Amino acid sequence: MEANTTSVPLNKIVTGGEINARASDRKGGVDALASSIRALGLLQPLCVRPIDKGRYQVIDGNRLHAALSKLAKDGELPKAHPVPVIVRVDLDGEALAASLAANVMQLPLHPVDQYEAFSRLAEMGQQAADIAASFGISEKTVRQHMALGGLSPVIRDAYRKGKIDAKAAQAFTLAPAHEVQDAAYARLKKNSYGVISDYSVRSELSDDMQRVECPEVHFVGLDAYLAAGGTLRDSLFEEDRYIADGALLKKLVHDKLEAEAERLRAEGWSFVTIDIDGDGWFDELEIEYAYTPEEEARREAIEERMNSVGHEEWRTLRAELTAIEETALLRAYTPEIKSKSGCVIGLNHNGIDVAYAMTRNGDEDAGDEDADETPPQERTPPAAWDDDAEDGEDDAGDAPDAEESDPFAPSNSMATTLSEARTRAAAAALPAIGIDAVRLAIAALRSGEYSCPIKLQAQGWPLRPRDGTSFTKAFNATAGWSDEAVLSEFARVLAGAVDTRTFTAHSDDTGSRTLLEALQPEDYLGAVRAEFQPTDYFRRQPRAAAETALQEMLAAGVIKAGVLPPRDAKKAAFAEVAARAASDCGWLPPQLRCAGYALGEVATGRVAA
Repeated sequence: MEANTTSVPLNKIVTGGEINARASDRKGGVDALASSIRALGLLQPLCVRPIDKGRYQVIDGNRLHAALSKLAKDGELPKAHPVPVIVRVDLDGEALAASLAANVMQLPLHPVDQYEAFSRLAEMGQQAADIAASFGISEKTVRQHMALGGLSPVIRDAYRKGKIDAKAAQAFTLAPAHEVQDAAYARLKKNSYGVISDYSVRSELSDDMQRVECPEVHFVGLDAYLAAGGTLRDSLFEEDRYIADGALLKKLVHDKLEAEAERLRAEGWSFVTIDIDGDGWFDELEIEYAYTPEEEARREAIEERMNSVGHEEWRTLRAELTAIEETALLRAYTPEIKSKSGCVIGLNHNGIDVAYAMTRNGDEDAGDEDADETPPQERTPPAAWDDDAEDGEDDAGDAPDAEESDPFAPSNSMATTLSEARTRAAAAALPAIGIDAVRLAIAALRSGEYSCPIKLQAQGWPLRPRDGTSFTKAFNATAGWSDEAVLSEFARVLAGAVDTRTFTAHSDDTGSRTLLEALQPEDYLGAVRAEFQPTDYFRRQPRAAAETALQEMLAAGVIKAGVLPPRDAKKAAFAEVAARAASDCGWLPPQLRCAGYALGEVATGRVAA
């Protein structure tokens, strides 16, 4: 069609309406476009066609027209401002086809190209505020674009080719040095288990980029870190602030823990190891608590009282009992015990975490300072980590010998976390077991065990509120009920009395195991898998737990050797892979399993493929 370029007064141009391919209600970004026109002028003409009364209708450029109209309305342009246009003499069908072609044939810039352009503008001397005004965006957005455009060429190329996504690219900006970005990316590429996520990038950079809310900063103190010359870095893409000098923070933590280690060495322990990352392999000696007669009597009185009190008093008594137990345990650490065991010092959110009476690698004679302290990654790896193994081979190697160590042995806090999940799941599954609910109640009434998993005073956990009905009214309400209805309601209300929680890693949970075996496996397993949090579990457990869990999944055939991290990977890499795989295949730690437990029912193929 014939077309010519000229200029037309703005007030003689009308929107395209039905002949425009872009819907009239999808003209977002007009304010930003107006800012660009204000700063840089109109960079391309509108495409229009003549209509009646000397007016022209937009074929392509409705957003430009809307931005120009906004500037005129705001008094920044005269209403008759000359607008460069390309005039076409098109019929409706031809005009719509031209509009469609103009929109479809546009090839938008890849985000990386946009970011690089913003970075080049900064290199040419333009300030973030000026760039923001030119494009109608915030200064923070400009700084974000500039940071992404300033990533190393390796990272930008990976982003452009889809090897990493936008969030992973954003995470790399936490480390401005190109050599740090490239080294982290090279390490992450060795992991063959999937896409490089923003989480894995932050984990890989964690030695240098700890959040200010992390336990290490809480332990040392932010003021102490800054006073030692440390600096902070604000994330451009999150609300988090980061420690910029990870090496300094690590030194401050180690120095403070070393003071505690010296105190423990002075007490006579054969060794004291600082193990912040939980990568060491240690066992705990079985120690008999050394109660005084007064403590023993008070302990028995508390345990008896706890069976008949409300939830708040129960918590107070539990705290007192814990204090008595801790005192008796510390008293049990005799010179003989100290001579053949040691202490492992770590960190938790409350500060220093000391594990007493520990032995190295399951060796109860580990008092020798020269005992083997070979880190796990330097020991002979399982066959699945054999560099010569073919991906997907069935020979996954033998699981670690359970007699040597228990990689799933939880800390006291982890034991509580797992038992709380178990309690919620058991309560959800109990109403379906019928007559066995009565058997459980009988057993609970006859048993005097402190650890009985059924609290018939309906003081289970979490405490379920009663409906306020009187005893007589509640009893009379069941008159005329069928046996089936009575059993169903009995099992439902009995669920409010379930409490399988434990508060130490060595609590006797025999009764809880019996309760689980009475439940329908499919009901309980479905409920407990919904409660179990793999990411939290593997983050808090030693690396050996993730390694062994992956070996179990490998042996069950729900994952392949190719998903395993390299044997020299950090704990965070093992934790991430194990958490993802556990979520996909339904893996559970031993404390949450029951008869009928198997892997693979919920596998999605994302990891197993």
